[in-house]
Amino acid sequence: MRILPLLSLSALFISLPALAQQALDPAVENDLSLTTYVDNLEGPTGAKFLPDGRLIITEQFSGNIRLWDGSQLTTIGTVAVQTGGERGLLDVAVDPEFTTSRRLYFYYSAGGAQRVGYATMNAQTNMVDTANMTVVLEGMAADRNHNGGALEFGPDGYLYIGVGDTGCNCGCAPGTNTNNFFPTCLTSLHGKILRIDRDGGIPATNPLVGVASVTACGTGSACNAANDPLAGTGAPRTEIYNWGLRNPWRFNFDSETGHLWIGDVGEVTFEEITISTGPGIHHGWPYREGFNGQAVSTCGTATPQSSDCKEPAFEYPHNETPASGSASVTGGVFSNHCSWPQAWRGLYWFADYNKNRVWTLTPNANRDGVTGGRTVIVRNAGGPVHFTTGPDGAIYYVNVNFGEVMRLAPATPELCPGDDGGVPNDAGEPADANDPPADGGGPADAAPVVDAGDAGARDQGVPAGDAALPADGGAGADAAGPRPDAASPASDAGAGTDANSSADAGDGTADDGCGCSTTDSGKPITALVFGALLLLGFSRRRRSVRG
Repeated sequence: MRILPLLSLSALFISLPALAQQALDPAVENDLSLTTYVDNLEGPTGAKFLPDGRLIITEQFSGNIRLWDGSQLTTIGTVAVQTGGERGLLDVAVDPEFTTSRRLYFYYSAGGAQRVGYATMNAQTNMVDTANMTVVLEGMAADRNHNGGALEFGPDGYLYIGVGDTGCNCGCAPGTNTNNFFPTCLTSLHGKILRIDRDGGIPATNPLVGVASVTACGTGSACNAANDPLAGTGAPRTEIYNWGLRNPWRFNFDSETGHLWIGDVGEVTFEEITISTGPGIHHGWPYREGFNGQAVSTCGTATPQSSDCKEPAFEYPHNETPASGSASVTGGVFSNHCSWPQAWRGLYWFADYNKNRVWTLTPNANRDGVTGGRTVIVRNAGGPVHFTTGPDGAIYYVNVNFGEVMRLAPATPELCPGDDGGVPNDAGEPADANDPPADGGGPADAAPVVDAGDAGARDQGVPAGDAALPADGGAGADAAGPRPDAASPASDAGAGTDANSSADAGDGTADDGCGCSTTDSGKPITALVFGALLLLGFSRRRRSVRG
């Protein structure tokens, strides 16, 4: 990995928590395997598997598209991107009809805006024809932070797109934000989850199709327009599926229900995991953050096309340790594959970039909420920014600080129905890059990676709102099952700066693009070490992914 030049001492302090070796929590190390699947990446942001088991990876600032075939990493194309702040090549999605279409979809920054387009991958050379990118959606602002960037095909075959609110922040307590109304007005794509078909068309079942007029907001993408109170009506953007989101950086579908689980990055107080059970849902921003803010009825009043604000399934405060005062949630995936032992099956796996943690949550019986608190799985996770599920059933996450894709799997996988009891491939890598995983996709039997460097500290992470819930998230009564985190400190009163705002590239200062100055709080001055200087660039680089 390339070592970037030193940019500022503040960036160095940001990087220090990521220096330690990532490791499974001691309570789960006998049950799980953590291995490096791909390394030597430059600012990776997203990763998705092709139908044949090979992995496509995006790199933010170079715009490179990388292909991992199980033994070799190659560059198979480059998207021309605009960089700086949170811009660049942010995610990739594989067409559900890839076998015949050869399409890969990309979320990227170009020409001062965000675009979604597809390019085809040559079946013989593997090269991606980015010179002939077909744009299916454009016009989302890309001159500040909160760009969003999530791309996922749903079980309905449509493409879902996460778009941020453009980064006009107030640094204030939940419910008092008057700086950005884009997420709650329906004439703007910002602060939304969008849904389009494979060619950019509008599904007839989108919630605003056929609606003549909706609540409007200021025109343009500048913050002075975002600040305009909602007034009047206008024609809706019919690409909109859900609204009231701040920065839905990553989301994924639960294969058991089809519900969309969203990681929505908070401002100064709370991070959210929120669930979309269908179209037309207002997720509360800017009126609510987590379970806090104005009355839930405010959302229906502001946008009559929705009802009350949808409360999140889970919240956690910025002021918990580690990295007290800063947080940035990364929405995750589910361990629904038959290879997962019962105590681990059906859990939701997610992370936080700033806090360098990977956790699990247990869905409730209807899988439209959660029960209990978090279980810490990985410590010092290297800045986790993306999750995907492999054809082997294992969970893979991208850590941007170390430039790696990591693999999480059961240490002793279950035998899936129809398996012949054969020996699975070692370390999760296919024996042949073009063959599907052995034994019907069962994960590899790899030894767990253990590092005691961070093993002693307990996580301080269950929000006060979960105090009445059972301590065990329902993963089973097995004493060897996952351990919930300890209770968190009292929630933040809302004062402080936006710990998640992106650092403006090149000048060493934080800039949210609307004249607001933002900093990371809670970073103590620590003795500088040579290793910290070397790894500075990675943390600085990741801080530009999303805020």
